[in-house]
Parts: sequence; C-alpha cells; structure tokens
Amino acid sequence: MLGSGLGLTMQAVQRRDPAAPAGPPLSIFGWPMPAEPPAVFPGNLIAGAERNAADAARWSRQNNDPALSIAPGMLACNGANANGRWIGYTDETAVAVGDRLAIIPKIEAASGNIGVTSNVGNTSTTTNTRLGWKQGCVTANAAVAPRVSATFNPGVAGHFSQMQAWNITQLLDRPWFIVLVVAQSNVAGAQAVASPALDTPVEGCVVFPGATNSYTGAALDGSGNGLPMLALDPVQHSTLNGSAAAYGGGPSGAFLRELRKWVPGEMTVVMVATAYGGGGFKPGDEWNRNRADGGPAYLNFWKQARHVRGLAPAGSVIGGLWFCQGESDLGPVNETHWQSADYGAIGMLNAIRAEPGWGEMPIVISEIGMDPAAANVASMIALQGRLATGSGDPLEFSRCAYVPRPASWALIDGTHYDQPTNRQRGIDAALALRDLVYSG
Repeated sequence: MLGSGLGLTMQAVQRRDPAAPAGPPLSIFGWPMPAEPPAVFPGNLIAGAERNAADAARWSRQNNDPALSIAPGMLACNGANANGRWIGYTDETAVAVGDRLAIIPKIEAASGNIGVTSNVGNTSTTTNTRLGWKQGCVTANAAVAPRVSATFNPGVAGHFSQMQAWNITQLLDRPWFIVLVVAQSNVAGAQAVASPALDTPVEGCVVFPGATNSYTGAALDGSGNGLPMLALDPVQHSTLNGSAAAYGGGPSGAFLRELRKWVPGEMTVVMVATAYGGGGFKPGDEWNRNRADGGPAYLNFWKQARHVRGLAPAGSVIGGLWFCQGESDLGPVNETHWQSADYGAIGMLNAIRAEPGWGEMPIVISEIGMDPAAANVASMIALQGRLATGSGDPLEFSRCAYVPRPASWALIDGTHYDQPTNRQRGIDAALALRDLVYSG
C-alpha cells in the first residue's frame, strides 16, 4: 500500500518565539532543519561493501558459467558465454507481491548488450551498450527473496563495478516531501551528458516519471500514470531525453541530491517529473490549456501531480514547485501570452496554488537557457525575475525565489546547458527552496 492520500494540506507557517532559546530553523511545515544530512534510508537491498562484491557471500553467476567471474569491483564476463547469463545478488528478505524494485548496476565496459534483470518479473529497461549507471525497475510478482542481476547477452564481454538495488515501496511507505515541476528541456535534460562519477543514484529520493522510456527504466501504468523509480540522472520527465545512443543529463539529480540533505530523514523526497521539452504557453503550444487538445504538457502535469497527491501517505506535504520555462515564449507578443492570467504561465502558477489542499507552496524559478545577448532572451529573464518575492513588481508572488544561472556557465548548442552547469543549477535551485522552506 502506498498511502491514503491524507495529510497534504499546507500547514500554517510556524514562527519561533523570539524569547525561545536559539536552535535549528523551523520549516514552514513545523519541523526543525536536520542537524546533519540524513544518511540511512529504508529499502536498501545491497548495503556497504556488498554493492561491489567485496563481500561476495550473496553474489552468484548463472549456471556457474566459467565465462563469468565475481571479484570486488569486477563483476565480469569474458565473452565466452554461448547464452545470455546473469551475475546477480540475492537479498535475504523476501519482497511482497506488488513491491516496486529499482535495480541499478554501474556498467564500466561492454562489447554488446548488458541488460537489467530479476527473478521477480520483467524489468522496465531495454538492453543497450551505454556505459555508466543503468536503471531497470520491476513490480514483484512473487513473494520470494529477490535476485537483482545484470545479464550479458551471448558473446558479450564486459563488466560492472557495483550494483545498487532498492525496494521503492519501503521508501514510499513514509511521508513524502513532494516537488512539482513545470519546465522545459533545460530541466528535462537535452544533449548534456551525465557523468557516472558525479550524477549517481540519489538514495532516499523517488521520481514519478512523466513518460515511458525503456532506456532509462521509466514506465507508466495502464492508466498513463508514472511508476516510481529511484532518482538518477538522466531523470525521465514528460518528454524523452534520449535513446540507446544518447541520453540527456540535466539538473534534476543534483537538485534532489542537495535537497535530500535538508529534508528530514523520516521523509522520502518525491519528484513529479513533468518537464516538457520545447513546450511554451503561447497559443498552440504544449503548455497552453486553450489549445484544441488541451495542451499535452499542461494536461500531463495535472494528471501526474494529482495522481501522486492521491497516493501520498498521511503526513506528506507539497514542498515546492520548480519552474524553468520560457525559451519557447521569447519576444514581445509571446511575453504577453506568457503573462496571461488565463492560459499563460502566470495563470498556471495561480491555478497550482489554488488547487484544494496544496496551499501556498514555495516556488523556485530557475533562469532559462540560451545566451542573454541573443534576441529577446534578456527580456524574458527580467520578466521572470519580477515574479520573485520582494521584487516590488505587480507580478510578484509570495514565497517565490528567482535563481540566476551560475556565474560560470556553458551552453552546448546555443540553448541548453552542459552537464557541469546543470549540476550547479540543480544545487542552486535546491538551496533556494531550502531557504523558502526554512523561512519560518
């Protein structure tokens, strides 16, 4: 069971009595900021040195095939396997039918396809030769001790250095700190390349993807709702950010990794990943609710966000909205549409805040991409800055922060940031959200 859908109403801002002893800052939800970043989370199926087979007691190779070998940091196949063969880790504790598992090997070398597999059902991943972290997800169909595996296709030589595996259901049984997303491709991830050394799995953070992408392990249920997975760049949003050959990175993983440091350890961070590449608010674009089809980005945001809200356990909160949109709405006429209180960005932000039970959630606005020297870019940047609390502008929102691009930034194609810039953008946005949350 993922929860009752209760407890999401925004609590009144808690303000510390000036006469009270000094202590950690209080959040707007009433809890104090953690003194130390939380480090231990439920659902971890492979802990410590076992992740890289330094303790190999529960690691095994299919049929004891001599083409396979297990050593610390070197779970390998020499390519002499005539059939597909797995190297796997079997947990001691049985999962329940319906539990959602994330299986994430770090593939270091491959001459061909290495897949992600299990003994409790088919994982939501497509085999390919991409190196680095590779996630597959599965909903358990048997109450047994789960085996999580990487499978080498026949004749494929290669190795993976470690494996992470999580029972996502155990993470989701706790209260959620939910982050909603209205954004374009500079959050979804475009051509930037994630680094396996830096853009690692984010423990204690769950993503509900906005679209299916078998290469990232993302999947939807039969009703088109995102199925939960562990957070890992590239985070799958509402539009595909890659294929077998090329994945887009993005700031989402870094954002969640930094956010995880200051959300209480007894809560799970949940992102509703609904950035939509290329979509604008001008008439005919994907975020415009008056479009003939209702606007696919607009509709999917509400579908996914309301679905997650309905699943969330008691004690959950909508902790914030991350906004990064505007590259598709440049120019004086389009800016006018963007500001529409009916179908524009302003109208959508107001509608989100007006949704029953969501409350006055913090809003973090990240600066758009493109070069500010290009036509109309600086004007959109200035327009969005007017939304920040304290701007003194009629467009000003309460509890809203505007986050400029990092001082050192780079674009890879004139529109999208490279991954080092994205990483810093994610950190900066998370710190801005922290300051809004702990403003009580």
